[in-house]
Amino acid sequence: MAAYNKINGVYCTNNYDLPVKALRNEWGFDGMVMPDWDSMKASRDDCTVPASGDVQKAPAAQCDLIIPGRPDQIDALIKGIESGKVNIEDVRRSAARILRMIRKNTILESR
Repeated sequence: MAAYNKINGVYCTNNYDLPVKALRNEWGFDGMVMPDWDSMKASRDDCTVPASGDVQKAPAAQCDLIIPGRPDQIDALIKGIESGKVNIEDVRRSAARILRMIRKNTILESR
């Protein structure tokens, strides 16, 4: 759902209005929101400085998955939690949605 581009000056992965106001509140979607692959890049010098979508802002915007999950993305998320910039409850909510999606997957049940 979340893309590389900006809407009203905010990267889609960090834009609260898209996944929350439109997708969840207006359309009633309760599933996982997944960004485009590698849409959240950091500065090469400091993983907490975004070069595109901000890993530390994604959980609050309810962009649930950070992909591909490179070490710099993981470090930025951990540093955000440790500094208080990332609310751990936002991360837990995203983890719950991801686990719910996995649990609903029935592809293996048919084998």
